[in-house]
This record gives sequence, structure tokens and C-alpha cells, in this order.
Amino acid sequence: MSHVGYAAGDVANNLVFSFQAVFLVVYYVNVARLDPYDVGVLLLVVRIWSAACDLIAGRLVDRRSSARGRFRPYLLWATPPLLLAAWAVFSVPDLDGYGLRLAYAWATSAVMILFYSLVTIPYVSLASAMTADPVERVGLNSWRMGAVMLVQLVLAGVVSPQITRLAHDPAALQGFFTLVAGANVVLGLVLYWTCYRTCREDVPVEVHPLTLRQTWEAVRTNRPLLVLCASTLVLLAGQFTIVGAQAHYAMLALGDSGLLFWMALASAVSSLVMVPLAPRLSARFGVRPTYVGMAVVAAVGALGIALAPTSVPFVLACFALQGLGSAPINALMYTLAADCVDHGRRTRGSATPGAVFATFHVARKLAQAAAGGVVGVGLGLYGIDAATTAGDPSAVAGLVVLVAVVPGVLILAGGLAILAFGRSGVE
Repeated sequence: MSHVGYAAGDVANNLVFSFQAVFLVVYYVNVARLDPYDVGVLLLVVRIWSAACDLIAGRLVDRRSSARGRFRPYLLWATPPLLLAAWAVFSVPDLDGYGLRLAYAWATSAVMILFYSLVTIPYVSLASAMTADPVERVGLNSWRMGAVMLVQLVLAGVVSPQITRLAHDPAALQGFFTLVAGANVVLGLVLYWTCYRTCREDVPVEVHPLTLRQTWEAVRTNRPLLVLCASTLVLLAGQFTIVGAQAHYAMLALGDSGLLFWMALASAVSSLVMVPLAPRLSARFGVRPTYVGMAVVAAVGALGIALAPTSVPFVLACFALQGLGSAPINALMYTLAADCVDHGRRTRGSATPGAVFATFHVARKLAQAAAGGVVGVGLGLYGIDAATTAGDPSAVAGLVVLVAVVPGVLILAGGLAILAFGRSGVE
């Protein structure tokens, strides 16, 4: 039950994260009528802000505890404002002044990001307190990554067909986005409560309040953590670039936004296959070799799209291959982050899970920032906006770069970087 309950928390997280990661660029450009360059800058800066918020959240986690636990209470008090802010992000008012619409987008995104950190840092840290067994940790994270794929599949199935159907009626499309975001608020509250009730903090971790200097030293001297962060930054920049560009790719290169559902389905099915297999692979071959192998598989899937970018069956096969590798990598990342917590406990005599997972999440947020900037700037460079028609040669060429070439190279490089993890003190 703990596996299902823990996964419920990440389902709720991704009602926020996956919804905005896949559809926010389309929403800002096509519905809120924001310039792609402005959207790229917004995503870049707000996600850097997100990294700072992760550090704040990590420090709170390392300094506070209660009778309900060290991590679980955040699933109660920080989740309602997060979900309401996420609803507000997709409710840009129809104002005549462009500057007012842009300012609203900046403000609501910044608030949402703050509360997202106050929820996700305790949530991801919770796994390190639920079990000390590395294989069990892989299992917990595999279950939640499988749940994430289901969320992305459902969102793609519900939302993507409406983008094409309502493309010429921005007001109706705005209403639809607001409705979905509102439904996410209600469902998210139920899921977070489920996670809170079913998960327990069974691994005792003493709270040793650290100064900022001590926290910095704990992170700076944790070499496995620095290696993991470098790998995460590069690899996830590739993955998030695919996520950010795939809605435009479905609309303009493949000619139908509804194909986003089938792309998500291809990724989800192959990812779900890996949910029970990831713990077995890591138990047999080790976490790091499995990580590298899955990165190679994901990179081949991404790069393959460039060979036949407008062939729907071939593209779906590539997304399936990419999903086959990506889902285990994300589970393994969090397992390695928990190992970094243990490494700090062994080498420094005290555990700082908040600082470790916050630093790890800074790398993830910087990857999101880089990907958001790449997608926004890339769309601008290739002249892709609300007026671009399906099949435009320049648009297709640019989108191939954004969903295939750049991601494939980054995923491969990030996967190989984790080889240095074993030379940094973690066995």
C-alpha cells in the first residue's frame, strides 16, 4: 500500500508539473497571446527562481520536525495554495494591454513555483525516510514514475484533441484550460491526502539544525551528489526539451495535436513495462550500469525521430523507445540521491536530506529552465507562432532539432556522466 500511496503524491505533483510542462507554452502563445521570446525568457527566469525556492524548502526540511514527521506535514499545509496557484497560471485574464497579461503570467508562475518547491522537496525526501533498502527505493520511485506516465497519458488524451478543435476559438480554449486546471485542484487535494495517510517515516533521522555555512559544506563536500547533479542537469535538459516542444511538433510537423495522445501513449506503455523491471535490472546489474544503459536507449529513441520526422508510425515507435529508457532513469536518479544522503551521514556524521534533495532538485530545475529557454528561443528562431501552418518546412526543420537532435545528444551525454558517480565514494 505504501508504494501506491507514495505514487499518489506524484500523481498530484504532475497534475501541476506535467500539465504546465506539456501545455503551458501552447497556452501562453496560442491562448494568452504572448510572444514566444517572452515566454522563453519567462520560463528561463521563473525556473531559476524555482531552483532558489528548492534551496529554501530544503533548509526548512533540515531544520524542522514535528510529531507527524519531518516531511509528511508539508503534504497537508502547502498543497492547497500550490493547486490554487496552478489553476491561476492557466487563467490569464483577457486584457487588452499586453504588458498586463505578461505581468500576470510572471506573477502567477512565480507563486506557483514557490509552493511547488515547498511540496516536492519534502515529498521526494520522504522516500529516504520510508526505507533504507536501495532496491526498495528503486521500487518506490519506479511506481511513482509509472504513475506519472499515466497522468501524462490522461492529460494528453483529454487536452490535446481540444487544442485542434478549439484552435479558432481562443475564448472557448481558455475556458477549457481553466476547467481542467480547476478539476486538478479537487483531484490533487484527494491524492495528497492519500499520500499523507498511507506513507510512514520509518527510518529515524535526527534533526541537527545547521547554519548556512554548514549546509553549504555538507553539499560541497558530497562529491557523489555533485556528479549526480551534473548528470541530471544535462540529461533532463534533453528530456524536458522534448516535453516542451512535442505539442507544437504534433500540431505542425505531424499535422494534428490529437497525435500528442498517441505519442504519450507510446511512451506510457513502454514506461509502464519498466515499472516492475527497473528494480530487477538494478538489483542484477547495479544502479549505475542500468542508468547508463537506459540513457543510451532513450537517446537512440530521441535521435531516431530525425530519420523520418513526419512518419507517424515511425515517430510513435521512437517515442516508445524513448519512454522505455526515460522512466527508469528518473527512478534511478532519486535512488542515487537517497544514496547521497547516506553518503553524507557516513562521511560527516549527520544526514541532511533536505539539502541533498534540494540541491538535486536545483539541477532538475536548471534543466527545466534551460529546456524552456531552448524551446521558446527555438520557436522564435524558426518563426513558429500562432499563425504558423502545419507542414511549414522551416517549422518542421526547427521542431526536429527541438524534439530529436538536441535532446538525443544531451540525454546520451548526461547518461555517460553518471559513470563518475562510482569514483566519488558511493559503492
